Amino acid sequence: MLDRSLARFVVDNFLALRIVDSASFKDLMNNANPQYKPPCRETLQTNVIYPMYYETKETVMGYLKDADSIALTTDCWTSLVGQPYLSLTVHVIDEDFNLRDFLLGTVHAPESHTGQYLYDKIEGENGLLAQWNLLDKDRTYVTDNATNIKKAIIDVGNKMWIGCLGHTTNLIVKAGLEKVNVINSLIGRAKNCVSFIRRSALAIEKLKSNEDFLKLPNLNVIQDVSTRWNSVLAMLRRLVAIKSAVNCTVCECGRQDLVITDDDFENMELLSNFLQMFEKATEIASGDQYTTISFIQRIIASFHKRLAPNVDDPAFIADLKKVMLDDLKTRYQDESVKNIIDMAAALDPRFKSHASGATRNKIIELAENLNESEYFAGLSQIPDTQSQNMNIISRFPPTTSTSTIQETIEDDIFNEDEHGNDNDCDFPLITLHQKITLELTTYINFPPINKEEKNHLTL
Repeated sequence: MLDRSLARFVVDNFLALRIVDSASFKDLMNNANPQYKPPCRETLQTNVIYPMYYETKETVMGYLKDADSIALTTDCWTSLVGQPYLSLTVHVIDEDFNLRDFLLGTVHAPESHTGQYLYDKIEGENGLLAQWNLLDKDRTYVTDNATNIKKAIIDVGNKMWIGCLGHTTNLIVKAGLEKVNVINSLIGRAKNCVSFIRRSALAIEKLKSNEDFLKLPNLNVIQDVSTRWNSVLAMLRRLVAIKSAVNCTVCECGRQDLVITDDDFENMELLSNFLQMFEKATEIASGDQYTTISFIQRIIASFHKRLAPNVDDPAFIADLKKVMLDDLKTRYQDESVKNIIDMAAALDPRFKSHASGATRNKIIELAENLNESEYFAGLSQIPDTQSQNMNIISRFPPTTSTSTIQETIEDDIFNEDEHGNDNDCDFPLITLHQKITLELTTYINFPPINKEEKNHLTL
């Protein structure tokens, strides 16, 4: 029992196995329990961790074997020592309508990451899906927008692929920040100032001293990360929050060339306020305790609305909107992907009134492809909403800011204006079709569930 607890401690905390061979660890164990002799590294790995892994794998396979369809997310990454890896996670809804996800594996991927190579790692004869007996499942992939992984899934694998909304938002915003010269230069000046302060121990101390003198909160500057646009937002916000202390610091360090002007600070604040809604959208899209696909349609619609030209916009914001809108118009254009996104939104009680007649007809058509026994068997499996405590709304990310700008995207998502609730469904009189149509029509006509309603929506 103690060996298994030790293994769990090592695994859960991502510790190196060699910890059990260290003298200080052995001394700790001896003081805690002199009768317990911890296993050596090899014994811990072979006799404890491996058996626990296979036990866990059997449990996970039990969850997966009954799933008719699965969703998969995958990404390639590089370790701190420069080794390339690929990870694959499966997402399913179990028989109790609970959302579950399992990391199927992380494999070494040292060769060139071509589409064929990535396909072989995931879908190949000896790939991760084969190891988990999942090659017979209907599956959809959600990944970033990298060309090689799209080629692996769409071109080589001929499988359904949907771009990650969080990554797509990242690309849309980055396109604007990089292509609008005024903004690019503004961010460049901010980066230069931040980089100088973070590299200088003296500057960091002077910054703290100036914050104390000016009665500002003790906050350090934030360095942006090139792969994440929201780190630029965090950097700009922080500079605006402690702007007086920042300018005093660079002057005292003899770097007057790094002083940020009042106009620049004003533009940083305007840019930060504008970007808040995209930060909120990224937060919603990044949730892992609720399904997110039904949000895509509404978030994209909100982006279109918020990127529309406005006569009151400063010139650099107007330019930013145009570049971002042009990029947005290239996203989620595949018809099969659009159909899935639209149907997912229609089947979410919060967004159903936005469903077009074409989308409802598509849902009816798909339901008709089920035989009657499958259709009613599906109805019988719907859980009692009063007894289900796992509802989506309770896991929806809370609004952490009182800013009305940040809340606008939630208003766009949940408001009932400008919906597509036309009545162009065709209802030919056939028995199963009538049953499906009646169910869908009743569902559509029932009042939409408000985002605060927590007891009427199960996953």
